Amino acid sequence: MHPGPLALAYPKWIPGEHVGSGPITQVVELRIRAGSATLPWRRDSLDPFLFHLEVPAGASTLDVTFDYLSPPKAPGNQA
Repeated sequence: MHPGPLALAYPKWIPGEHVGSGPITQVVELRIRAGSATLPWRRDSLDPFLFHLEVPAGASTLDVTFDYLSPPKAPGNQA
């Protein structure tokens, strides 16, 4: 892994969908770490599916975690 700027992308195109409508609004608590250091990130100003960060020198891996909020069931669809 090289130090410096890095852009991470959340999938926009989902199999079976005909438009780029990945469920990005259900992603919360994005955390990116290099070792024990939490790295700050920012969302791209034009593409909400892109996240920008700086990889620190000496980092060999990144640990990316997030929570995904499952949408509620539709009324009458309690199966």
